[in-house]
Amino acid sequence: MPVTLDDVARDLYGLTPEEFTEARNGRAKELAAAGERALAGEVRRLPRPTAAAWLVNALVRARGREVDELIALGPELRDAQCGGARHDMRRLVDRRRDAIRELVGVASELAAGAGRPMGSQAQRQVEETLEAAVADEESAAALRAGTLSNPLAFIGFGGDGASDERRGAEVPGANTSQSAEKGQGAEKGQGAEKATAAKKSQGAEKRQGAKKRETSGDTARRSASDPRRRAAERALAAAERSLSRAQRAMEGADASVEEARRRHAQATARQRGAAKELRDADRVKEASDRQLEKALRSRADLELRLTEATRAHHLGLSALRAASKAETGKRRPT
Repeated sequence: MPVTLDDVARDLYGLTPEEFTEARNGRAKELAAAGERALAGEVRRLPRPTAAAWLVNALVRARGREVDELIALGPELRDAQCGGARHDMRRLVDRRRDAIRELVGVASELAAGAGRPMGSQAQRQVEETLEAAVADEESAAALRAGTLSNPLAFIGFGGDGASDERRGAEVPGANTSQSAEKGQGAEKGQGAEKATAAKKSQGAEKRQGAKKRETSGDTARRSASDPRRRAAERALAAAERSLSRAQRAMEGADASVEEARRRHAQATARQRGAAKELRDADRVKEASDRQLEKALRSRADLELRLTEATRAHHLGLSALRAASKAETGKRRPT
């Protein structure tokens, strides 16, 4: 089976940023030597992953099941938001927060295990990428591919959802037998399909707008004949506006609570780490105090022994001199 760009990308984007460039260039040389010059050129153009992109790629490989469970919350959240189910929305937001927090913790462990601890910016980008994958189906596909070169951006539910950089889902997937002309033809075909879809969408919107105008006209005629109905409709419109503002305020409050909880968890973790370091330092100091006291006692004993040995040495020298002097006196002629 011929090697494709997707195959090569999956291998390369499992490496750390420091390992990536050398491995990419080496793979490109191998492909060029094997006659796959077009594929070699595409491989050589693959961008080096950022720290955050490498970490989410590593998460997909190490915790694929947990990543899939997080992404599966996306459709549920969108349904709850469209249906106005506030209780379900709050429950799902809590589940999303807990799942992202757990995966960010795993990413931190993976980074530490690779000898490059995760910084605050990389942590924020990992969180945003995971949130984007929940909010947007294209971002989810990009994350699942495990070949991101840049983090994704979370913009919320119901929109385009992510940044233009979706390295995973949009890695050029042409196999080695495809030429540049075929790639351009595919792009034109996709453009034609998009144009057709856009025309259909515009037609549907026009029909929907006509229906809305007809409905609005009927409502206006009924309202003109019934002042009480007009008053009720005005009250309903005001209530809907108030409800919309309240929902937006609630979403903002939920986001603030989530951020506050995240920071609280980080502060608690740092506090526990500092307390443990302090306890360890106290134990080390106590052990060093005991060692110092023992060393001082040993030194005092040795000083006493040295003093006694010095005194004995002096006495021995004195005795030797006296003996030598007495022996010399005996040998002198009388």
